[in-house]
Amino acid sequence: MFGGQSFEYIVPGGDRTLADLVLEDPLLKDYARLPRLAYLDVPDPRSAVLRKAAVDACAVRIQVTDPA
Repeated sequence: MFGGQSFEYIVPGGDRTLADLVLEDPLLKDYARLPRLAYLDVPDPRSAVLRKAAVDACAVRIQVTDPA
């Protein structure tokens, strides 16, 4: 479906109910089995917003704390 690409996880976003319904489609069963990261807040599905959401999904948070 996605040109032979492999995926490690999916990152749903936007309307949670709709995203869950989409992933229930039998054609997406292989993707629905993948681990899901936290839902992204996608208030407006414009191209720039979706690109930023993809960048955010790939970002890593690092918290540095000094030892006591």
